[in-house]
Amino acid sequence: MWCIGALTEEYRCRMYALLELYARPVCRTEPVICIDPISGS
Repeated sequence: MWCIGALTEEYRCRMYALLELYARPVCRTEPVICIDPISGS
């Protein structure tokens, strides 16, 4: 379950930066790795 707190300016800036990162073309020399620090698996 996702829980999002207040939508502050900092939150929006970080989210847009993340979306821009995911929109980049795939680059073998600079991989994008997603980590869920809370996941139990």
